This record gives sequence, structure tokens and C-alpha cells, in this order.
Amino acid sequence: MVCSIAKLLDRIVEIDSPSIIVTYENRIRELENRKAELNEKIRKCGTVLPDFDETFRTAFSFLSNPHKIWCSDRLENKRTVLKLAFADKLSYCRNEGFRTAPYALPFALLEDFGQGNYNWWVWLDSNQRPRDYESQIPHIYAYLQELI
Repeated sequence: MVCSIAKLLDRIVEIDSPSIIVTYENRIRELENRKAELNEKIRKCGTVLPDFDETFRTAFSFLSNPHKIWCSDRLENKRTVLKLAFADKLSYCRNEGFRTAPYALPFALLEDFGQGNYNWWVWLDSNQRPRDYESQIPHIYAYLQELI
């Protein structure tokens, strides 16, 4: 990748056409972005994922009492609660105040369960509709990892 960037830079020096120079500059920018992306992946490679039990415990402690985290003095915790509790950013109307935002998936599912609606897979795409609950464990695990 470094060789490709160097070759393109050498070609830019030799060329007089502005349109070709712009094309080469765009290609160099793409290669540098790809290089940064690969370096980020290399840096994260080999990191240990958190234990499932720890992830599960952390996620459900949040789900059981998000108000406890909200009451902390740290602004980061309050922002985290907002991100995890609502699917979108909270909208504000000058005359009416904050508008009701849709709940994030876990809270929407809990609301459905509370209303007696146990068809929780309707939240998934129709192609992912499970035949059994075991097939959804990877999806649930991935979502729980996002919570921590």
C-alpha cells in the first residue's frame, strides 16, 4: 500500500493535466483511508472479548435499573443511558419541550412483554425470523455486547 501511494505521488509530479492530478489525489486519499482502516483493525486484533456472563450481568443490571446510572454525577453515564434507552436522539420543540422518542430494542421488547405480546421476533427482519429461540442467541449476545 505504501508503494502504491509512492508510485502515485511520483506520477503526479510528472503529469501536467489538472484532471489527472485530481484523479490521482483522490486515489491517494482512498489508499490512505484504507491504510488507516487496516491499521485500526491490526491494533484491535488479538484483544480479548468480554466474558458472556460478565456481559450478560452488566446488560441486565442496566436494564433492571437505568435510573441508578442516570442519578450518578458523571455526564458520560447520563449520555450512555440516553443512547441505550432511546433508538433516536431526543427531539426538542421550543413550544412543547422534549418529544417522545422511540425506545431502544430492549426496552421496546420489555414493554411488549408487559402488554402480553410475546412475539418478540417481529422486531427482526422477516428473513431473520427464528424457528426457535436458540437461533437468536448470537443476535442477543451481539446486542448485549453493545450495551457495555
